[in-house]
Amino acid sequence: MATAVTSPLATTLVRRRRSDRRPRITRTPPRAAGDKIGGDYGLFTVDEEVKHDGNIYVIRESLGQGSFGTTYRATTNDGDDIALKVLSFRNMKNWKALELFEREARTLKGLNHPAIPQYVDNFELDTDGDRFFCLAQRIAPGRSLQALVDSGWRPTEPEVVAIATQLLEVLGYLASLRPPVCHRDVKPSNVILDVETGRVSLVDFGATADAAVTTAMAQEGGDGGGGYVGGGSTVVGTFGYCAPELYMGAVSPRSDLYSAGATALFLLSGRAPSTMPSTRLRVDFRGVVQIESARLEATVARLLEPSPEDRFESAGDALDFLKGSKGSTLKGSKGEGQPRGSKGAMGGRMFTERRGSWLGNFTWGDDDYDDEESFDGSFDDMDRLGAPIDWGSNAAEGFVNAGLSSLAPRRRIRRPAGTRVICERTGRSKLLLVVPPRGLTPGATYITGFAVAWNAFTAFWTASALAAGGGLFFAAFSIPFWFAGKEVASAAFNEIFEASRLEIDAFKFDFTRTATGLVSDGRDGDVRDVSGCRMVVESVNNGEPMMCLELEVGAEPVRFGRGLQRVELEYVCGEVNSFLDDVNATSPLD
Repeated sequence: MATAVTSPLATTLVRRRRSDRRPRITRTPPRAAGDKIGGDYGLFTVDEEVKHDGNIYVIRESLGQGSFGTTYRATTNDGDDIALKVLSFRNMKNWKALELFEREARTLKGLNHPAIPQYVDNFELDTDGDRFFCLAQRIAPGRSLQALVDSGWRPTEPEVVAIATQLLEVLGYLASLRPPVCHRDVKPSNVILDVETGRVSLVDFGATADAAVTTAMAQEGGDGGGGYVGGGSTVVGTFGYCAPELYMGAVSPRSDLYSAGATALFLLSGRAPSTMPSTRLRVDFRGVVQIESARLEATVARLLEPSPEDRFESAGDALDFLKGSKGSTLKGSKGEGQPRGSKGAMGGRMFTERRGSWLGNFTWGDDDYDDEESFDGSFDDMDRLGAPIDWGSNAAEGFVNAGLSSLAPRRRIRRPAGTRVICERTGRSKLLLVVPPRGLTPGATYITGFAVAWNAFTAFWTASALAAGGGLFFAAFSIPFWFAGKEVASAAFNEIFEASRLEIDAFKFDFTRTATGLVSDGRDGDVRDVSGCRMVVESVNNGEPMMCLELEVGAEPVRFGRGLQRVELEYVCGEVNSFLDDVNATSPLD
């Protein structure tokens, strides 16, 4: 039979050990040799009874041993299973262990959520040679995700979504408390799944207590009375699953979001995130793990952003996006599940009109379309014309007469042979586009020659005006010509030396333009501001339209891709638009 006393603080514990009036614990002899359990500590035996305040806890088996104690499975008077965590005073290495134990008990006592095992009790037991500190809580039904995967279980993507949803819900609850509670050690071995019911539980809040004690002792600047050196920071968490900011001593509810993303990635791959390639602390799982759902892939990618500011603002935001709730779509202005501009096919390519009617009165192939009424916008009637587009002079005039309108291919086509444009999709939610400098092409040579001739003539005229005694007044008439010459020279320079790089994922875009290796300008921002990519006519030379690409970013579009062949423009435009449509499309898991 065992008796117990209520838990004192560490400072009163020493005085109580000196007292002769200590409660005693009487143990039932082991049933057989070797029945003592508890790892290196060997604290209890099988079927041993531990009594406290009328409650009887019968030890059944050891669940595991940690740095500061052993956890047992025990049964109560009612036959319910509980987890009994026991800390031995004799085996304590420093006072921090006791502080951790008491803080974990207080933390669990203040939590009330179905996914967190319920707190039952905490108490102390005295024996002839030791004192034990006990913490009892309900046992979460099921097995840890780590154990399930190690045993060969492989979840489907809908199952991963269900697990991630419940995990984010409990993290949202912890973040809603005041002050917020950060678990700090969310990982597969601390997430329990009951495969029969699908219920998820989050266990082991020891890291939360560890962080609180570390901070308190560091602020006091002491050694904790037991060899623990304060004044520094202690990393709490598991490598590969803890957020990068934890290594710098910073923590917030977003840190647990990172761990939730790493846990989801583990379920999808069966591998720890630390075993995957990384770039600048970002786990490059795309290409290593095949994820069918673009929404799930995008959710995991954003949860795993190295910077807390780049992750979801809260667990609720992550849940809304993962479940595809109204208002959480990446580009929801077009309606849920409705890809932008899907209007039908023409010769294996898809187009949509932009900024009014660009149809005008120009010849396309062998047929004339005099007005929009004869063309319904679906392009179904165009299938008989074949894939090639007639880019002759009539088409150029039609484009110009239509007010510099554009085409926006939305379907991917075969990569043109001989192109130097790099277009790579990594997974289903990341696109990298690189347009290298074109060099001195025939078109660039023509523009360069014209720019040189124009500016040379302007310089000669200006010098002649000054030399003839006309003064600055007559020379000033050349200013508009100088501006025109600058634009022509700039166009020639860009066509020869301009290189562009565009990176888009499910949440942001980053555009950079360089010339001769130097960054000339760039744009970045929320991908929701990008409505698409289109081919625009900048000018017409000898009846031929000079086209480039325009990334539609809010009210300030970005133009790039000058000097590309038209088939390359169609290729790049189709890649960008189809990617945006894929990301915006409703996931089958929603």
